[in-house]
Amino acid sequence: MSEHGKAAIYREQTIGKPDPGAVAGRLMTEALVSVLLKASGNDREKEGTI
Repeated sequence: MSEHGKAAIYREQTIGKPDPGAVAGRLMTEALVSVLLKASGNDREKEGTI
C-alpha cells in the first residue's frame, strides 16, 4: 500500500490500480527500445516479440 502522495490518502481505493508514474515510465522505455531497435536494423517488432 502507498505511503506517500494522493495514493496514501485514498489507501484502499488505490489497490489494484496501475501507478500512473510507472505506466508513463514503461511507455517511454518501450518507445525508446522500439526506436533503438529500428535504428540498429534489428526490428523485432515485426516478428511480434515486443
